[in-house]
Amino acid sequence: MHGFRNAGQTPTRLLVFATPGGNLQKMFGELADLTSHSEGMPSPQRVVELCARYNIFFAPPPAD
Repeated sequence: MHGFRNAGQTPTRLLVFATPGGNLQKMFGELADLTSHSEGMPSPQRVVELCARYNIFFAPPPAD
């Protein structure tokens, strides 16, 4: 398991490369469709459900 987080206050971006893309590319395509065909960003729950279909699971946030 691995994860990424922004420890600062400035907004940041994450660029991911995955080769071969395969299912990961399909998952990101569906995520893009959700944002372009809906009203704003999808709910976190919707993102979690979509990613789970591709065996991508989210770790709990780190303890403070």
